[in-house]
Amino acid sequence: MSATPSPSRFTGCLLLFACAAAAVMIAGFMADAGMTGSCFEGQCAYNAMFFAAPALTLILYLFVRAIWKAALKRTAESDRPE
Repeated sequence: MSATPSPSRFTGCLLLFACAAAAVMIAGFMADAGMTGSCFEGQCAYNAMFFAAPALTLILYLFVRAIWKAALKRTAESDRPE
């Protein structure tokens, strides 16, 4: 029975932090481009930070974690003696 390798807890936290930072930057660019609604009294920035950033953080984290796990699995399979 072979267990699928998974990132360590530290690596997972680091990935989450990096994804959150990237999501905040992307949400800021979306707000500047007017993609988060009307900018009446700064409403677009509120929409970006309270709605877009958390959703983007979750999406980016799940995407990056899936890629990371696939890379770990491929590395573990290539290191296995035949």
